[in-house]
Amino acid sequence: MNETNTSKADQLTALFGEAEVVPVITQMPGDLITPLAAYCSLADRSNRSFLFESVEGGEHLARYSFIGSDPEFSVRDTGVGLSVTRGGSSSQEEGAILGFLRENLRLRSFPELEGLPYFLGGAVGFLDFDVSKQIEPVLDRSAELKEGSVGSEFMFFREVVAFDHVRQTVNIVSLVFAEEAKGNRDRFRELIERALEANGETAEALVRGPNSLASGISRLEESLPFESNFQKRDFEASVREIKELIRAGECYQVVLSQCFSRETAATPVEIYRALRSLNPSPYMFLMNFGKRAVIGASPEMLVRVRNGNLEYRPIAGTRPRGIDTAEDA
Repeated sequence: MNETNTSKADQLTALFGEAEVVPVITQMPGDLITPLAAYCSLADRSNRSFLFESVEGGEHLARYSFIGSDPEFSVRDTGVGLSVTRGGSSSQEEGAILGFLRENLRLRSFPELEGLPYFLGGAVGFLDFDVSKQIEPVLDRSAELKEGSVGSEFMFFREVVAFDHVRQTVNIVSLVFAEEAKGNRDRFRELIERALEANGETAEALVRGPNSLASGISRLEESLPFESNFQKRDFEASVREIKELIRAGECYQVVLSQCFSRETAATPVEIYRALRSLNPSPYMFLMNFGKRAVIGASPEMLVRVRNGNLEYRPIAGTRPRGIDTAEDA
C-alpha cells in the first residue's frame, strides 16, 4: 500500500466505533473522462450496471453523475414473491418489495465528512406501477402481476463512481460496514485497506478507457415496424370518451398513453447513446438488469430527500372514478 493510502487508512480507522458505515473515497481528475466513457469502461465487470448522467444543467439542477457495476445483490418482484440474486445464483423469498427495501436500507450512521457526493451507494432500480397496491390496498385488484407488467427491480451497490461536474473530479466510493468487523479494530482496518485496493483497480480501469461497449451505434432495420398496444380507431375512441368525461366533470386531465415495441439488435448502450444525442437532459438513466434494461431521460427530478427535507415535484395524473360516493371513498 502506498503512502497516500496508508495515510487514508489511518484516518478512516480512527472512525472505528463512531460510524456504522464508512465511505472510502479515492479521488482523481475528471476533466479528461466522461461519465459515458467511464460506464463503458466498468460495465464489462458484470451484466448488471447503471449510469445516471447529467448532460445539461448546473450545480443546482444536477451536479453529479453516478455509475455502478457488479452489484452485491439484486431483487425482483415476481408478483407472488421476490427473486433475490446473489453471486450469480437466485433464490425465491416471500414478502413484498417495499418491505425488502426497508429492511435492507435501514438507517445506518455515516461519519461527518465534508464534500461527500449526494449518493454513496445503495439501491438503484425502479418501482412498477403494480406496487401501488402495497401503498393503497384499494388498488389491489389482482393477486399477480398483470399481463405486460414487468415487476419492480433493484440492484444494491457498495461501490459507485460519482462525477462532480462542478469540481471536475471523479470520486470512487467503496462502503465499509463496521458490523462486518465484528468489533475488531484490526479487522476494520483490513476492510478499509481492501476498499482502497478496490478503488485503485477501478481507477486503473477508468484510465485504460472504454471497451467494445463504446463502439459505433447500430442503425435500426427500417423494414421492421413498431407495434402498438392500441389500434388507431380504439385510441381515437378513447380520446372522444375522455373529452366527454372532462365535460361531465369526472376529471380535468387524462394522460392517454400507448406502448410501442419492436425487435432490435441494438445494445442498451447504443440505444442510450442515441437517446442522449437526440434528447440531452439533466436526468438521464441507463439501468441494465441483465435480461432487461431501462433507459430514459427527464428534464426534472420527481422527488429528493436531503438532510431530512423532502422536495417533491408531482406530475398530475388521474385514476378512475367510482360508480357512487361509497366506491369513490
